[in-house]
Amino acid sequence: MTKILIIDDEKHILELLKINLEAENYIVETWDRGDMFLQKCLEFKPDLILLDIMLPGIDGLSICKEIKTSDIFKNIGIILISAKIEEDIKIKGLDIGADDYITKPFSIREVLSRVNALVRRLQPLSSIDEVYSNRNITYDFKNKILYKEEIPLELTNKEIKLIELLIKNKGKILTREFILEKIWNKEVGENSGRSLDVYIRKLRGKIDDNPNISLIETIHGKGYKFI
Repeated sequence: MTKILIIDDEKHILELLKINLEAENYIVETWDRGDMFLQKCLEFKPDLILLDIMLPGIDGLSICKEIKTSDIFKNIGIILISAKIEEDIKIKGLDIGADDYITKPFSIREVLSRVNALVRRLQPLSSIDEVYSNRNITYDFKNKILYKEEIPLELTNKEIKLIELLIKNKGKILTREFILEKIWNKEVGENSGRSLDVYIRKLRGKIDDNPNISLIETIHGKGYKFI
């Protein structure tokens, strides 16, 4: 699972971000100052850091630069979070290696969206095997073939896109809006929402042996999760 380190000196922001990111199935730790951040990174080994610019001890821009020039930590994703809205500050942050920049006050939905997007971008291609197996199914990413008990299944193009999206985000809750945006490429509406339900039902019928124990779990009020 993806590990996120939040570095900010405002306690309420640390708590707000931690609660909401953990609800998205991320492993989260917090740090309330700039000094000793390298030791914290060595101990926690984060995949992504949400980093405030104004910190006691050492500022966030300096932390960002040190991480991105380090052979050990350079692959860690960094999203800068700051009340500073000046364009030159944003540009400087991005120029020294930050992957994104969010201004305070922020919407928690925006933060989650940007975090999810960066996690997808940072995911190395090698982390997704060419062939994925789970229970009685196998998916061949290269040839886009789904097998059940070694028998290839007939899938529509949207079913292929849907199973790939679910597998690549295994263990994460994908909202209905996110799935519709990625596969239907249009705003959520009554008809597209019903279409998603139909495709999930058809896909379950093809891959599940027991309808009561599905690989595609419904998370009521949120979306779906591939287990």
